[in-house]
Amino acid sequence: MGVVAAEDEASRASTAPRKERSLSHRVLSGGAWSLFGRVGSIGSLFLLNVVLAHALDKSELSAFLTAASVVPFLAMLATLGVTMTLVRVIRGDATNRTERRDALSGAIVLTIIGSLITFSGYLIAARFIPHEVKWQVLREFAGFVGGWFSLSAICMVAACYLQAEDKFRSAALIGARSGGLIPNMSAFAAAAILNMAGILSLGLVLWIQLVSYLAAIVVGAWFIYQTFQASPTGSAVEKKRLAGGRSYSARWYFAESWPNLMNQLIAVLLTEVDLFWVACLANEDTVANYGVIRNLRLLVAAPLMVASTALPAFVAELYARGDLTRLERLIRGTATALALPSLGALIVLLVIPRLVITTLYGESFAEAALALQIMSLGSIAFVLSGSNGMTLTMTGRHRDLLVCSLASLAVYIVISPPLTTRWGVAGAATAFTLQTILQNVIVTVRVKQTVGIWTLPFASLAMARSELTQLLRRLRRS
Repeated sequence: MGVVAAEDEASRASTAPRKERSLSHRVLSGGAWSLFGRVGSIGSLFLLNVVLAHALDKSELSAFLTAASVVPFLAMLATLGVTMTLVRVIRGDATNRTERRDALSGAIVLTIIGSLITFSGYLIAARFIPHEVKWQVLREFAGFVGGWFSLSAICMVAACYLQAEDKFRSAALIGARSGGLIPNMSAFAAAAILNMAGILSLGLVLWIQLVSYLAAIVVGAWFIYQTFQASPTGSAVEKKRLAGGRSYSARWYFAESWPNLMNQLIAVLLTEVDLFWVACLANEDTVANYGVIRNLRLLVAAPLMVASTALPAFVAELYARGDLTRLERLIRGTATALALPSLGALIVLLVIPRLVITTLYGESFAEAALALQIMSLGSIAFVLSGSNGMTLTMTGRHRDLLVCSLASLAVYIVISPPLTTRWGVAGAATAFTLQTILQNVIVTVRVKQTVGIWTLPFASLAMARSELTQLLRRLRRS
């Protein structure tokens, strides 16, 4: 993101302040690192699942994928919604080392409390999980799963803090909801080596997950320490103001963050826990097939997922300035750029779905080809809608997003059982696609009604080319 937040503060404290880089430069720089991080982490996760599809039998793979689909939900629950609030605080209110340390400490404390509560609740619930192979990891390896989502929650908080400091390169290494470069790449590398040695098992895969996330936390702590060292300590007046002013306690964070928590949980339910829901409705074979096409849908949806890590801070910044024109150009320009690779991936998955599946996962998954085509249509609807939900969140309209998400979730819960029961993996993919399209239509319209901007890609290539030219011109000037 060009000059990091700590450097910006240091420049203001010096006698000869350095010129702050333009928003365009910071967005492009941060977006590039976010793109690198998300592509690398999602790609590593994808390759890990390919290795597991060949190393484990189909029932064991379904057990692992079912657990992996629940981990993001439990990790988000463990954070208690603190991540977006932390970004907002660091970006706007915390101006020196003391305040930033206080803000991060409060966020970490709340996350630890949330992790302990979630861990305890999960251990109790695991005792009532049915004795079927598809539930094996969630039932027999409950301690591993609890450690997995708790460590993931800490990584998410650390990554959000680094993003708020404009340290997007460091944040990309640590993680996001689907993991960062360090945990995902190290997990894939370890699994590949153990598989070649012929000793990879389901239990070893879970050990790999724990060790990978522990390594990410250690590296993240070092990055954060370096950020603190680069921050000004603050004057005596500022310290006095902090002592008598706002306290970033765990209680304060929870009061600020619970609407974010609800929105994030529903978002994870709709995009991650769908595999768990399918496991409740179908057999191990359908679960494994559905898990495979969920991984492949990332080829279409991944570009916009990158924007979800790079844009929030800038959306909040531009909205706070009241610069809606530039805000709309930023969001729509990003949506246009990200739509191009997504459309390319969509064409591949629509034209040769069977070849893609059998090449990567083997002939036993070929029956999921039709379902892959259906789910790809839902993914492109998600991409073409742009960063609509994030725009509502970062402009303070959490409750609007909550209502839209609840409506979409209710529709999905109603239509998915009959469709999955009747048509198996194709029915499950149809239910997911319908709710995806419904939600993104509603949320996009709501952004226009409340914020006054569109989040869709530009309507013409000429308009997109003009915006890109202006963006590059501003970058050269900076």
